[in-house]
Amino acid sequence: MYLSMLKNTGKEEVFMRLANIVATACFEDSWSHSLTVSMSHIVLEDWKPSDKEAEVLTQYANELGLEVLDLVVTYDAEKLISLLEVALSEVKSLDRQARRKVIIESLVDKWIQWEELSISSQESKVMMFELLALAYVDSEYDELERHAISAIADKLSIDIDELEEMEELIKSYVSLYSEGLEIINN
Repeated sequence: MYLSMLKNTGKEEVFMRLANIVATACFEDSWSHSLTVSMSHIVLEDWKPSDKEAEVLTQYANELGLEVLDLVVTYDAEKLISLLEVALSEVKSLDRQARRKVIIESLVDKWIQWEELSISSQESKVMMFELLALAYVDSEYDELERHAISAIADKLSIDIDELEEMEELIKSYVSLYSEGLEIINN
């Protein structure tokens, strides 16, 4: 939609990191969950986008002129431990959903160097529109995706009213797109 407005701004990698967080926020039923925490070993097997979300991530990378590498969020154990040290100390006693929320919050907070960024209001809104479109790409906007979007909106200084307005616009867009497909396919 508006992603070309971010091209050549230096914010492309930031956007792709945020897009990966949103794309990997929810669980797929076919995935097996494994979070093993020890001093040097962490495995996050279910942090991968759905097929539709992976397709959109590829389109985003292409549109931004970025090389498409592995779209699965992966980390080496030491880097993950340093990024999520506080979160990991909390997750042991939480259920699967709550554990994922804590990790999402930590990724949003620590994977992006927010204090070193200067993101304009326009860039924030472009990012949020695109991230919402990604969250809705599979026609489902679940609790974990909402949690990721909310955490990112907070960092991008997008208030709840703006976010709700954007969500409604994306829902309308998705509905119009579906109606268009229905006409084309019938």
